[in-house]
Amino acid sequence: MRLSYTQRNRGMHYMESSLKKRNELWDRLYQKLNTRLNDVAFIELNKNVALNDSLKISKGIPLPLKSEYLVQGIKSNDYADHIKLDKIVISMMYVLGCTNDFKYKSEYIKILKSTGVDIDSYIMTIALNRAKEEKYWDALILLIALDKISDMHKYIRYNIALTLKQLTSSRAELLKKSNKKEAKDEEYELYYNLSFTEFLKLEKDYPDFGITGYHLGFYYLNEKKYSMALSEWERVMDSDEDESVKDEVSKLIEELKDIMEFEYGKKCIIEDNLLGGLRRLIPLVKKYDDWSEAKYFTALAYRKLGNYKKAMSLLNELIESGEDFSEIYNELGLCYISFGDIKNAIENLERAVKAKEYDTGYLCNLGIAYYSAGKTKKAKECIYKAYSISPDDEITKQCKIWADSIIE
Repeated sequence: MRLSYTQRNRGMHYMESSLKKRNELWDRLYQKLNTRLNDVAFIELNKNVALNDSLKISKGIPLPLKSEYLVQGIKSNDYADHIKLDKIVISMMYVLGCTNDFKYKSEYIKILKSTGVDIDSYIMTIALNRAKEEKYWDALILLIALDKISDMHKYIRYNIALTLKQLTSSRAELLKKSNKKEAKDEEYELYYNLSFTEFLKLEKDYPDFGITGYHLGFYYLNEKKYSMALSEWERVMDSDEDESVKDEVSKLIEELKDIMEFEYGKKCIIEDNLLGGLRRLIPLVKKYDDWSEAKYFTALAYRKLGNYKKAMSLLNELIESGEDFSEIYNELGLCYISFGDIKNAIENLERAVKAKEYDTGYLCNLGIAYYSAGKTKKAKECIYKAYSISPDDEITKQCKIWADSIIE
């Protein structure tokens, strides 16, 4: 399955739209990074200082030192005669990574390039180790700084995007533990959107860099843009990426195609193309025994077709597997009504209403079940409550007309 020209073009428009937000997102990130300069002390030099035989820092250029290094040095008396070059290098990189308009930026870059150290390799190694230790902010700051002084932009920016993605996951875990919503969290939204746009920028600047497509596929999958996710992963398969990556992506493509098949089958059932929906969902239910939503919509189609036994069998399987969402009990209630088992119908519909007391469909179904059991007062109460919640809904209007005609 390959995307049409129209689908690919739509993807390009989406990319351009997302990249327009990139500068705004970076401004927001730098606002957060600027606060981390509080962890840096600046030593004012009253004379030129030689860091080694070939490297001198001129008077008037503030010498940065991370607070942790300063405290360590004072405690150990290491700085009585000199400050170690590696501490100054990391501190300068830290300053460059936290600011985008530092007054002495060009002087710091000149100093860093004159240290005699392979800055690219040295800083990249430290940054990757910080990321492994889950010190994502330290890693990110060093990588941002490195991108300002190195020519290895593709690999540095890839690791910046990857570190932002790791920050996103870390923030999501924290929100999960505190029972907060990701969509309402500004930090999560910043890391998520910026990591996404950085991968998009990489893809635009380096179209043959296949690994970016691997990551972008997950972003599109998360946003339910399945065709675009498929396009990214197919791009990986056509690239020179490592075979182990391609093996993983091949499995992801297979799973994604099943998701797309499910979404189409679900749409068919919602639109009452029941047989068309079942043709797509039945193979998925057989393939994935734990795909609850596929099983539920298959049961819904069977119930609408009047095959209540198959519908109830699938719904009971869901309950046995630990699922407890209200739709299951509503569907079971409707199946029991069709069998004339009003007692079990009421029991299941009451459970559905208890879970979603303002669902007008559930209330109307329960009202009908109560009426079938001869409980006309309760039936009317349910219907009138549904009507009070949604007086403009056509189904609740019809149910109210019916309830008005009931003689107690």
